[in-house]
Amino acid sequence: MEKRKIIFIVFALIIVTVSFTYTFSVIKSNSNGGNKKIIYHMNDDYKSAWNTVDSLENKGLTRSALEVVEEIYKTAKIQNNEPQIIKSLFFKLKYANYVEEYSQQKIIKQVTEEIDSTSFPANAVLQSILANIYWQYYQNNRWRYQQRTETVNFDNDDFETWDLSRLLKEIVKNYQASLEKSDSLKLISIKEFEDILYYSNSAQAYLRPTLFDLLAHNALSFYINDEASVTDPVYKFELNGPDDFSQAEDFIDIDFTTKDSLSLKFYAIKLYQDLIEFHLNDDEKDALIDIDLQRLNFVRSNSVHPEKDSLYISAII
Repeated sequence: MEKRKIIFIVFALIIVTVSFTYTFSVIKSNSNGGNKKIIYHMNDDYKSAWNTVDSLENKGLTRSALEVVEEIYKTAKIQNNEPQIIKSLFFKLKYANYVEEYSQQKIIKQVTEEIDSTSFPANAVLQSILANIYWQYYQNNRWRYQQRTETVNFDNDDFETWDLSRLLKEIVKNYQASLEKSDSLKLISIKEFEDILYYSNSAQAYLRPTLFDLLAHNALSFYINDEASVTDPVYKFELNGPDDFSQAEDFIDIDFTTKDSLSLKFYAIKLYQDLIEFHLNDDEKDALIDIDLQRLNFVRSNSVHPEKDSLYISAII
């Protein structure tokens, strides 16, 4: 049985205890049309500040919530607190979509600048976030791409003018870049920053024990998305061999190749290999079983082998 997908909402790095005092104020409109000043003193950590953000959001005061997030971001930059920089960037994207004109362009520019200015593993996390932002933009603007050609009003610096192929290249580039230092990512335990992660099912969070798992599954969720596979190249990558259903220890040695640089199925199957190999020798096999079952289900859904159903049944019994 395929396990329920674990969705992470906020990325982070390592939880850092910060000792400082910082005061900021937020101006918001009250019910009478006037202004009310909220004074918040940030001491020791960011918990109370984020509680303020949550409270404002629950009241529908999105602009005020964004203003608090902006101050959290400024403070985090002063303190070089990368987990909070990343979290505040995420929420800036979330709120700016509601209250700012051209917010997507501003957020993408800022995330790109943060990628260039931060070190590992912060930049890896931000590259994954940037890929997500681009994909969400497509999902919210599908109609723009229905009649768009590769040459119409193209501006290499303006993602809103890109054709779908160019957008997909940028998404793939950032997901792949986020996993470039996979050996180091595998050494970073998810427990080190779980306080600012949210899961749809926390009981299954242990199936993503490292930062590599988290970023890899985020990329995988895009690569296996049928909607993302919109191109039909001459050299189309296909899963057509019986060995695609082989046991985990044999599956990781299959040499998958393709001439299609935008074959998301190819990136997916390679990532399944990486994840399975990573967990193959785990003392506890839950993470291995979880990802291997996902692999078999993916292969069954995408294989063109005429006996794929029988091969799948043989593989899982």
